[in-house]
Amino acid sequence: MRLFFIFIWLLSALAVQPLLAAQPQSENVLAPRPKPDAFSGLHIYERGDMNTITRFYSPALGGTRTVRVLLPEGYDGSRESYPTVYFPGIRIFSWPGKEPYVPVSGVMAELRARGGAGKALAVGIDPASSGDFAVGASSGGAKAYAEFLSRDLIPYIETNYRALPGAGSRAVAGAFSSGAAALYMASRGGFLNCAALSPKLDAAGLSAVLSGSFPPEVKIWIDASLLEGEYGRGIMSGPVEMAAVEVALLDKLVYGKNLLAYADRSGVYGERGLARRLSRPLRWFFGGEDMRLVSLKPAASSAEAGVKNLMPETVLLSARLSFAGGLEADYIPPTARSSPPYFVRDGGVFRLAHGAEPGPVILSAQYEGQPFSAQVLLKKTVPAESAVSFRLIAPPGLPAGTRVFVSGSLPQFGSWKADAVELSRDSANRRLYRGSVKLPRGAGGTFKFTLGSWARAEKDASGEDTAGRPVLADSERVEISASVDKFGGH
Repeated sequence: MRLFFIFIWLLSALAVQPLLAAQPQSENVLAPRPKPDAFSGLHIYERGDMNTITRFYSPALGGTRTVRVLLPEGYDGSRESYPTVYFPGIRIFSWPGKEPYVPVSGVMAELRARGGAGKALAVGIDPASSGDFAVGASSGGAKAYAEFLSRDLIPYIETNYRALPGAGSRAVAGAFSSGAAALYMASRGGFLNCAALSPKLDAAGLSAVLSGSFPPEVKIWIDASLLEGEYGRGIMSGPVEMAAVEVALLDKLVYGKNLLAYADRSGVYGERGLARRLSRPLRWFFGGEDMRLVSLKPAASSAEAGVKNLMPETVLLSARLSFAGGLEADYIPPTARSSPPYFVRDGGVFRLAHGAEPGPVILSAQYEGQPFSAQVLLKKTVPAESAVSFRLIAPPGLPAGTRVFVSGSLPQFGSWKADAVELSRDSANRRLYRGSVKLPRGAGGTFKFTLGSWARAEKDASGEDTAGRPVLADSERVEISASVDKFGGH
């Protein structure tokens, strides 16, 4: 009898076992995330929400790179999978005060406050050499870099992190030379979202980008600071280069659907300028932004020009578009006209024609059937220089005899010589310093105040280095009033 009951018990256990196996298993979402699988020789370091992966070898690049992964807020306690933004060649995770970097963590926090777009994995690849991103007739290093991402890094990230797969869930964001490479990668279909911040493309590079085939659902963002590049013909080269890229891309893309461009009129240049602009494309890519057009405001880069001294020789016509979600963009029309025909269309800009007569000229174009125009007043001459005056309120307590200087990116500011332009201290108000300098009409750049050396340059209230201050000589007289919280060593 005992054997019979044992036999029945065994049958019951065997019958129930498959049912138990079929039951859903509960997941401990608060369990620590597993460390990413290591390749041979791969080293992974964790610091808060950042993983640093060193010695990531790429056969395509023939060497190793350091990869940094910033996890979105709440990653550890979530089952959620996230879109991924790849940052080739942008130093986005260096610690403040050590090297120039783009504070992506702050950008993501800003986006989270708006809702949605900040919940993304950010993957930065430390720059190795500018050759990584060369785009030319044979695609240069950009082709190898695209292979590194598609064959090595993207599969690794999407295997070892909760990253949403597929080109639509990926974005690539590059700046300067890596911005050009980002455009090249998007033209080959590896990414459906591409932010090219101040891309540097020569004719061969632009031809290589245009030789690709953009997917119909692609989103391309390009931008520039109005103060970027070299000064010439009465305008900085950065906006002119952006206009050329935008107009060329409009042969393949639809503005507002596949392409947006933005000219940063605040003029902030460098890593902090990139950070100011970075949130905009990410909102468009992943933020569910309401893209209904609510207003259009036309503008010319100069309100007047001289026909005798051809100053400025180049004028840019654009329309600032504002969308319902708050995003703004700048449309530079591929076709436009001048009435009277005293300006000649050249790529994305107008160039003043010889033989033009004084008087008002209307530059006109249209966006989605909506006409817009801006006026440029032609004069016989306009001053070739702009007088820029400074009025600085210094921090209290500067000793008698303290000398204050202006240093900046333009030659007239000493090309960042720390004691380039000295300001005079007011005899009645010892915190007030004044001075002036003449700049070529249309020139732009950035500057800082110093006490004569970079160890004694201006700081913010917390003692951190400040960003360069913008200046654009867009009128006969420019007045700059500023204050400094403290100077280094003071």
